[in-house]
Amino acid sequence: MNEIAVILPAYNEELTIKDTILSFYNELPTANIVVIDNNSKDMTSKIVKETFLKHNINGTLLFEPRQGKGNAVRLAFKQVDAEIYVMADADMTYPASYVNQLIEPIKDDNFDMVVGDRLSGGNYYKENKRPFHNSGNKLVRNMVNSFFNAEISDIMSGYRSFSRRFVKNYPILVEGFELETDMTLHALDKRFNIKEIPIDYKDRPEG
Repeated sequence: MNEIAVILPAYNEELTIKDTILSFYNELPTANIVVIDNNSKDMTSKIVKETFLKHNINGTLLFEPRQGKGNAVRLAFKQVDAEIYVMADADMTYPASYVNQLIEPIKDDNFDMVVGDRLSGGNYYKENKRPFHNSGNKLVRNMVNSFFNAEISDIMSGYRSFSRRFVKNYPILVEGFELETDMTLHALDKRFNIKEIPIDYKDRPEG
C-alpha cells in the first residue's frame, strides 16, 4: 500500500496531463500518481503511459468508460489503496505546490478532509471567466452552511486530500461534477473533521 495516492480524473486532457503529472511528481516523488482516463477521445492515455515510463514514475492508469467525474473517482477510490488520497484536476488549474499543505493536516492532525480553498483570497473570482460559476458557488455555500451550521468557504473545490478512513466509508452515488458538493455534504453529515487551506487557482488554458 502506498502512503499517498494522487487521483487525477482526465477527459481529453492531452494538452495538460503531462505537466500535471510532473508537477505532482516533483512535489511527491514516492506517491502513486493515478490517472483515470474517463473515455477520452484524444491522446490522453498515450501521453500518460509515455510520461510514467520516461520519468520512471510510480503511476497507475485506469480507464472508466462511463462519463462523469464521480464515476472516475469512484473507480480510483475502489481500486487504489493508500493512507492519504489527494484529488485534483488534470488541467493545471490547481497548483501542485500546495499539495504538501493539504496532506499535513491528514498526516499530523487527524483531519479526514482538507479542502483547497480557492475563494477566500479572491483569486478564483479573478481567474474564473465562466458565467454563473461565482454566483452559483455563493448560493450553494450559503445553503449548505446554513443547513449544517458550518463555515465552509469553498464547497465546490476540486483540490482536496482525504484520510483512508473517509475514502473507504464514502459511497460515491453521484456521477458528475456534483461530486465535490456531495463530498462536502457527506463529511458534514457524518461529522468528519474538515479543514480548509487557502490556495491559488488558474483558469483552464485555451484549447
